[in-house]
Amino acid sequence: MGRRTNILTQKIERGEMALELLTLNLHRMMIVAPILFFMEIFVYLGSDKLMDTGYIILPFLISNLVTVPLLFISWKRIALNRLGLSQFSLCLYIATFLAFGIALTLHTVKSFDLVHVYLIFAMGISLFIYLNPLRHGILLGISLAVFLFFLPRFQDIPAQNAVTGSNAAISIFLSWLFGRVSLALMISNFRAKRALEIQNRRLVRMVRHDQMTDLLTHEASFETLSSEIEQALENEKPLALFLFDVDDFKQINEGFGHLSGDKVLIEVAKTIKQVVRPADQAGRYGGDEFLIIMPATTLGEAKPLVTELSDAIHRLDLLPGRKVTLSGGLVELRGESTIELIDHADKLLFQAKAQGKDQFIC
Repeated sequence: MGRRTNILTQKIERGEMALELLTLNLHRMMIVAPILFFMEIFVYLGSDKLMDTGYIILPFLISNLVTVPLLFISWKRIALNRLGLSQFSLCLYIATFLAFGIALTLHTVKSFDLVHVYLIFAMGISLFIYLNPLRHGILLGISLAVFLFFLPRFQDIPAQNAVTGSNAAISIFLSWLFGRVSLALMISNFRAKRALEIQNRRLVRMVRHDQMTDLLTHEASFETLSSEIEQALENEKPLALFLFDVDDFKQINEGFGHLSGDKVLIEVAKTIKQVVRPADQAGRYGGDEFLIIMPATTLGEAKPLVTELSDAIHRLDLLPGRKVTLSGGLVELRGESTIELIDHADKLLFQAKAQGKDQFIC
């Protein structure tokens, strides 16, 4: 069971990490891609002064009319878990970007040693975008193969081609390696951040939850009730509150010992958690005093739940020769403040005690 839980946790972590990295990649590209697009327009307009590169820039500009909107759509729809579309659009843009670098390099290879244009593009992608090592290697490998295939057709000096090809291959490998190191650092940061978030959630839970019963503490109960009352009044929804305690708890401690008293509180808390609904909130309001907050619940709807809880506690076999019972007050919100609602329930609780205990009063 523990191993399956660990495997599931690892899968969830990998999925969250992949989504975060992809979101970061798309966010960056949504900033950079439009800037590059407008820069290329500027360069295209002056291409006659830049070794006549217009016919190379134009296809890249046209391709951007497809790839940039696709990046934008992927960025917007990534929240819908469209990871496949997002990864495809990112890889498509990178592929066209590398192709543009290769074309510029080959076009100018006879006039200038501009192999670094293609390599700068590859290095920039490797350090700026976090890619899966395999996918990254395939993209760079294909680009290198294309570059080496067309290089002899633009430069007919075999010795120089060998040097240029070797330099390109080494640089592409280094680009992939740097990209992998960059990704590893990002993953390390992600895991450290996730561990810190988990630790913070645990600390928050420790502060808000009673250590013995794992129910909300007195302060957290009051804050939660105040928040639920505010929402109920704002949305004009009903809200029910059940405040109760364990009958004769002091006698239980004195007659059976404090360890038995602790056991009673723990088992009562377990029973509460079994009975309450997912939307309900339960807290340990005092020593042996508990409350259950029931949002969007009328008094009539709350009564069966309270009866079920009372019956479940009756069935607990915790003390020899003695049943554990509860007394409480059940109230519905009528526009009161948090203190007023608790005070109303508390008065009904005392009334239940005065009328013989083992009951709740509405």
